[in-house]
Amino acid sequence: MATQVHKLKGKLKWAKNLTQPDEFRGSTNYKVNIYDINEEEWKKIGVQTRPREDKEGDKLYLLKRPDSKVINKELVQFGPIAVVDTDGNDLSDTLIGNGSEAVVEFITYDTSMGKGHRVNKVTVTNLIEYTPPATPEGIPAGEIDASVFE
Repeated sequence: MATQVHKLKGKLKWAKNLTQPDEFRGSTNYKVNIYDINEEEWKKIGVQTRPREDKEGDKLYLLKRPDSKVINKELVQFGPIAVVDTDGNDLSDTLIGNGSEAVVEFITYDTSMGKGHRVNKVTVTNLIEYTPPATPEGIPAGEIDASVFE
């Protein structure tokens, strides 16, 4: 079967990997964890990804976008997932909190091991902006409090 485009509604978790890639076993991927989806629709799509349950009891479905991939002996650069709001405004610098509602657009394609997939875009339909926890007084955000090691 040819490449197909799919759109899946749900809620997001751990959205930082939409724009900051994760490196694992030599692969660099952008990732989106989506939950609270239409599971019948998911089954019909046939992606070879099984959900996992997190400690809050949510069934997370992980979809990926490689930073780059060799296709037909040629290196293709994909870069980060496009993250936008419903008006098309770029949200790549916005901290997206858990539970934000979104539509994940991705393609599926046939491989020798079943259906492969690649995320193209995430449209955030209801943003819950993430607010990082406050840091101890006098310590700039992102820096380590060395006193905890003394």
